[in-house]
Amino acid sequence: MASSSPLFLSAHELAGRLSTNQTTSAAIASAFLDHIASHNHEGKCLNALISVAPRGSVLAQAAALDDERANGRLRSALHGVPIVVKDCFLTDESLGMTTSAGAAVFATMRSRGNAVAVQRVRLIILGKGNMTEFSGMKSDDTPVGWSAHGGMSRSAYRKQGLDEQDQPTAGGSSSGPTVSVSAGFAPLAVGTETAGSAVYPASVNGVYGLKLSFGSVPMDGVCKLSASFDHVGIFARDPVDLGPLADILMGGDAGASGHRAAGAARGFEGLRVGVVANTWGVGEKVAREKWDTPELKDAYESAVQRLRSLVRKVAHPLDVPKAEDVLKYDGETLRSVAYAEFPRNIQEFISCFHPVRGITCLEDIVDWNEEHADVALPKPYTTQTELIAATRCTMTGETCAEVAAQLGRLATAETMGKMMDEHALDVVLSNSDAALVSYASCAGWPVAAVPLGRMTRSGQPFGMFAIARHGGEDVLLTLMRAWDDVFGPCEGPDMDVGDLDSR
Repeated sequence: MASSSPLFLSAHELAGRLSTNQTTSAAIASAFLDHIASHNHEGKCLNALISVAPRGSVLAQAAALDDERANGRLRSALHGVPIVVKDCFLTDESLGMTTSAGAAVFATMRSRGNAVAVQRVRLIILGKGNMTEFSGMKSDDTPVGWSAHGGMSRSAYRKQGLDEQDQPTAGGSSSGPTVSVSAGFAPLAVGTETAGSAVYPASVNGVYGLKLSFGSVPMDGVCKLSASFDHVGIFARDPVDLGPLADILMGGDAGASGHRAAGAARGFEGLRVGVVANTWGVGEKVAREKWDTPELKDAYESAVQRLRSLVRKVAHPLDVPKAEDVLKYDGETLRSVAYAEFPRNIQEFISCFHPVRGITCLEDIVDWNEEHADVALPKPYTTQTELIAATRCTMTGETCAEVAAQLGRLATAETMGKMMDEHALDVVLSNSDAALVSYASCAGWPVAAVPLGRMTRSGQPFGMFAIARHGGEDVLLTLMRAWDDVFGPCEGPDMDVGDLDSR
């Protein structure tokens, strides 16, 4: 079973072994690369990594980090630990990996440096996580988790004997990073989220996910869907690992000890929690087929009852307005702002690469895709409706800024924030398909995914979302660690690690 392998140790457990000279970063990295080779395009064919760093450069980097450790120089609490980053983060060509955002056109281009987040990470980047192409802005026929350059990300929880429509999903758009953590390709990963694209795939892949507060991590060098609403998300099987990683990304790591984002005490005591109804924030089909089934309804309600005996306060069911009813201003929504901002975001992203004749804007990418349809628009996904729609958007930058500001006000002062103030709540919980993520995105607040179980028939993991106020990462980290102590982690997928068990 996967749980017996060192590949499935937490990042802090690996760091502990490194600090006591039980292993080396080079040995750890080599084991992960072997495991990736066994199951990324072979074995389970997970397609979780769109590109893998060359073994030679990875091992050279790992050896250099081992030397630094031997000389008493630790870059962070996670010194020498491997990680995966979503392929929308720019990585310098010297690392030996493309940066594509899932798009065939960018895979042909040469990057000119690292994204700020990548520069801050300073860990061993093993590979670039596959993703929904352009974070979902490619076309209305693009499946979640699919990209022209990377293909379809596949869940490590897939089961033999199930019809394809019943197989566990890998979610998206941060499918590759979360599958990588779930499958033991790395103990940590970094992704992005506009509205659910980090915490949703975290939940369906059975890992802990945390979308950080808006503006807490610079988005320079990232292929953004929306400049007003995109956030960085982080993933781990053990929530204890998320605090140090958050600190590194937020620029607050203090060597091998200080954890600004992880400074809260362990345990539920003192937390005041609101919980919406089990079917809140999802459509009728998802409610009927998932959250209102006896299995998931019982799991949800049992979690609420257990929380009542653990936390300071539980307000349930919390009556929150539907996001689609209130999160709009003059008929405009987060979605329409994203369409308006996307062409400018793409132009900025193109500037992060060495110049290519004829590729300067989104219209050029649309034309390139048509001219290279065999790789950019492969059957059966032959359209690019949303890219074209974005090129035709006429909303001005001034209007975008006004709508984004008003959506933030509506989410904080008029609806979710107001309700949390009135009920004196620290956190609000929902099911892990809910539009709680829309409130979090409009408000710029952090949101987390915690595991609750696996569906009996398919094995698909499911969980809950949790939202806290801006800068409330410490509150969510406290909740997540206490959750893991009480409810436990999600049962991992069955992964054939072979003789890697002995490493």
